[in-house]
Amino acid sequence: MSCDRIADKLADYITGRLELEERERVTAHLDGCHACRLFRDQAVALYSIDYDVDQAVPPTRVSAASLLCDVVRERKPTSHWYATARVVTALAAVIVLCFSWVPKTGPTPVAPEVVNATLQPISLEVPQLPAEYPENGWLDDPEQAARLAAYTGKPLLTAYSWTVCPRCKAMATRFTSARGVALVRDFIAVRVVFSGELPEALRGYPMRMRWQFMMPAIVITDTDKPGPARFAVGSLDDVSRYIGTWRKTRKQPLLALDRSQFEACRKVLSAIPAQLQTFAYAELLASLDSVIELRDRYRTRFISDATALKQTLTRELDAQVTAIEQGISRGGDQATKELAVGRRLRAKLGDTELGRRLAAVIDD
Repeated sequence: MSCDRIADKLADYITGRLELEERERVTAHLDGCHACRLFRDQAVALYSIDYDVDQAVPPTRVSAASLLCDVVRERKPTSHWYATARVVTALAAVIVLCFSWVPKTGPTPVAPEVVNATLQPISLEVPQLPAEYPENGWLDDPEQAARLAAYTGKPLLTAYSWTVCPRCKAMATRFTSARGVALVRDFIAVRVVFSGELPEALRGYPMRMRWQFMMPAIVITDTDKPGPARFAVGSLDDVSRYIGTWRKTRKQPLLALDRSQFEACRKVLSAIPAQLQTFAYAELLASLDSVIELRDRYRTRFISDATALKQTLTRELDAQVTAIEQGISRGGDQATKELAVGRRLRAKLGDTELGRRLAAVIDD
């Protein structure tokens, strides 16, 4: 392959556009021709200018590669010195084009100010809840029993025993028998053993009644009001008669929660901290309402807890909405910030009364 043919193919050779067989021929010629290798090295140096200059090339700029191709692809004279001179001239022209281009300048764009739309967190104090729904039977912890009675809505039946009572130990085994457990299935039943001062529920009775026959005493507490004490409980029949008498004098009661209702209410209150952390106010308000709606048929402390928590949450949210309304009315940068916070809070409130109130302010 002649040097003139090499000059014609050199641009495609450098840019990798030759077929494999043609490229091998050019490579073989360059290996044996010092003049062509020198011409190739100068052309490669020229071609590499595009990779050394700023990559942000305007559309109207002449690239070094295209100018090189124009030079190399022209019919070259036999003299390689003349071709080298053409390449050097093209190189100078490209350098002038590269460094004479000055990008258009203008005012530096100013990034928009990032508005802090962080919501103000709200903290609610959730009461201590029972761990689980009670199984049928007798408990030994008065505080736990009182808490379970309050949350399940079941009346509390307490059996008091004296440590010096001769028949209390015998009755203790009867209380935990199958019949004894069945008698108290509608109650939260607890045994209290004392040795010193009388429990408050047994005070106020004449001494002769309190110590009659030295046997256990039973008190049923319903709606936080203890009923009359039944002394001299010497058998399970005494327990049964006392419960029967109590039921006859009891007014039409509200219902107690069953296991599934208890667990559902407990789940609502237990989820409050996580919902507050994610600002899930619409879901939280709806779940609290689902518990409060039980008040017409059921008696449970879950209702009073949910009512108090909703009042506190609504009061805190109302204060935030009021602050947003006032900030927007002032205008200026403060209005921009409060508007951003308001949009985010509006999304968290959903279709609640406060959410609709906030939407009316944002949409104006």
